[in-house]
Amino acid sequence: MKYDVIASGWRQPGSTFKVFTYGGLVERLTNEVLAAKSPPETVQTIAAEVLQRCTVLDAPILVSLGRGRGAKKIENFHSRSEPEYRGEISCRIALGESRNTAAMRAGARAGIKNVIELTYRLGMPRDAKHMLQPYPTTAIGASEVNPLAMASTAAFVNGGFRVTPRFANDVCRGRKSLLYKDRDGRPKDCDIKGENRSPQERLMHPAVSAAMTELLKAPLDIGSTGTAAAIRSGVIPGMDPLSDAVWKMKPEERKRRTLAFPFESAGEIGGKTGTATNADGKTSDVWLLLFVPGPTDHPEKGIVLGFWMGKDSKDHALGDRGSTGGPGFAESGGRNWVHSAATVLAFLQQERGLLKPGYKFQPIIRDDVLAGIDVKKLEPSTQETISGPTDR
Repeated sequence: MKYDVIASGWRQPGSTFKVFTYGGLVERLTNEVLAAKSPPETVQTIAAEVLQRCTVLDAPILVSLGRGRGAKKIENFHSRSEPEYRGEISCRIALGESRNTAAMRAGARAGIKNVIELTYRLGMPRDAKHMLQPYPTTAIGASEVNPLAMASTAAFVNGGFRVTPRFANDVCRGRKSLLYKDRDGRPKDCDIKGENRSPQERLMHPAVSAAMTELLKAPLDIGSTGTAAAIRSGVIPGMDPLSDAVWKMKPEERKRRTLAFPFESAGEIGGKTGTATNADGKTSDVWLLLFVPGPTDHPEKGIVLGFWMGKDSKDHALGDRGSTGGPGFAESGGRNWVHSAATVLAFLQQERGLLKPGYKFQPIIRDDVLAGIDVKKLEPSTQETISGPTDR
């Protein structure tokens, strides 16, 4: 998959980091399934078993602040149409509705250190000043990450292979490459199309990718309360998808200006919104990640889109987070970004041949991982309590 993310620096990822959190849990569950005496024999059946086991409790939770400072209550950001807590739910619903308390328990069950290891394995740079901290709240985005590296989550939908950003296809002189050589050590012809790529490195079992693909489709496909779901139902570029102004427009004008990507006409899409909210309730960063599968005959041509908005420091907030708007108002990543994302998706559909009926995520399987996977890499967690500092 290609990168379409052009952000650098280090930012607080908010709930987009939950993609890594659930990835850690899904990988642990996959290893447990493979460690059974008679494990399933295909990627699809392994993933199905993992998804059946992947449930989390969505209920009130307190996290110790450490050093006698009491505890912090982790809360869900929910609309009036949603219950504040759902109880025991599937990981698909938990990720689709971005439930914080469920993600905290998912991180504890996976082992937060395992989640961090997975994040680095996928490509998050190890910056000495921005280390992922083994705090419970890292599961919901308390540590800072690199926006460009967030698109490494593409490995979750391409079969488990590393995705490396490339900002130039080649460097050439006299129509010969200065970067690539053939088996005899001679320069290859100049690569103007980006065809000279090194073999992709496998980062995870393809069943982890298959299960995570199902989870990542949820934010767009379950219910109508999530802002990412507006990509399916319809967005008017430049307008807040939840604004009353949309419904005050004349029906014919609204229909003419709306961009929609329903499953029937656009195929599968994955995604995750994210909002980083400071301790004072103000929003510092808003995010949207979208995953678009490639054509049926070229699944490797799928695309990852990353959208981020913020200022030079989380201390310089975008505004108050809420549902009423007003001066300095800042909402979720999805609410800020879906209209821009819809415009980009329309371009990809019309000019790049993507987002067509029947297009689905197709895991790339190029090696015999079913026989060689190390099922003991992550031992089942026995952690039952959540404690540790949350301040960042």
